[in-house]
Amino acid sequence: MGFWYSLLMTLVLVLSSDVPPSIVFTSGGKPQKIISAPDKPTRVFIGDNVSLSWRYYHPNHFTLYEVVFGIWGADLLSTKLVAVNANGFHKIRKGYESKVSWAGNLTSSLAVFVLYNVQPADGKKLYGIHVEYHSHTPLTDGVRLQVEAKHLPSITYVTTPSLLRIGQYVSLNCTASGVSPIHVTWYKGPKVLASGISEAVFALKNIIDEDWGEFLCVAKNFAGEDKKSVILRILPESPKILNTKKKIYDASWTLRWSAVNSEGHRVTSYTVWHRVVHVARDNITREKPWLRENMTGLIYHKELAADTPYMFAVTAWNRWGESLLETDKILFISTDFPDRNSKKTDQTLHTEPETSVMPSSSNKKAVSMSKTEVLYSVPAGILFLLLLVVLASYFIRRKRLRDEENNTSK
Repeated sequence: MGFWYSLLMTLVLVLSSDVPPSIVFTSGGKPQKIISAPDKPTRVFIGDNVSLSWRYYHPNHFTLYEVVFGIWGADLLSTKLVAVNANGFHKIRKGYESKVSWAGNLTSSLAVFVLYNVQPADGKKLYGIHVEYHSHTPLTDGVRLQVEAKHLPSITYVTTPSLLRIGQYVSLNCTASGVSPIHVTWYKGPKVLASGISEAVFALKNIIDEDWGEFLCVAKNFAGEDKKSVILRILPESPKILNTKKKIYDASWTLRWSAVNSEGHRVTSYTVWHRVVHVARDNITREKPWLRENMTGLIYHKELAADTPYMFAVTAWNRWGESLLETDKILFISTDFPDRNSKKTDQTLHTEPETSVMPSSSNKKAVSMSKTEVLYSVPAGILFLLLLVVLASYFIRRKRLRDEENNTSK
């Protein structure tokens, strides 16, 4: 009684539907059947391709003749589009080569047909499959297409953050419009950060250096998706000055600071800020303008002036810009050593008072002066002697000439 009731109900369903039956009973009561079939209706967008897949079952003693895909009409396959024989060779109806193709596997009892560039007219047709056996009732099944226009979601707003610093707050908002429901999701790499319907918000309350990089917003509905990305640009933090002594007793001084990492790399560019602080007699502090020097290492050498207070700070650079000049990272120092020039003067005044002259100093000066006089007097004496010799020779010769003249006159 149960068998005949099932058969009767199957016939009623077949007669009341325009879709061919998917289960057929053989004369022996052993069913061959469609195990899985496309959605009814199958949703597809205008211009898209759609894959229609059937998996079927038949007893081992059944011999497959062919699998046919086409357009149904009046409970019959009226237009054969693709025919696949038992060996797997397929033939496509002339003029439909660019419209439909075979993508199944008969060995696995899998029939797959692909329709290309679906248009609204395809939604008015009933497509179906016909699995035919030798000496057995065929399997049939049909499907209609629900052809729709594409209504892709559109991201209408996404936060464009400005240049950020360590410790700041930023909220990333993403809003989308289109045919609902639209699922909006924030990603960083493969990690899901936040999601919502038509909108997603992700907040960073205390930015750290590791937060830099690309954040992707994806808005998705049945028709497709839209994507937009934003880049968080984060300036580096300022390095910590390692010097701890506030009193400096040597003019030659070295400033040292800790290394800074930014965007996964070690920072190599720094700027040293320094200036002199003057305290007037009325205890009013007057600071000179900041002076800056760019460095590529982690140390800075400077010659300091005596009895002078200084201020030092260090900033770091990455590809986006310079870190903040942080007041809590400024170093205040003061020097406590005498001026080198004044030290020499003080020593001279101490050893040579204005009220007296040390004898040893006078003797040294006298010796120094006598040496100088000797150096200049020796050449002068030689010249003077030569001059005396020349004059003596001249007068002697002249006297001889006079004597000779007198003798001659006598």
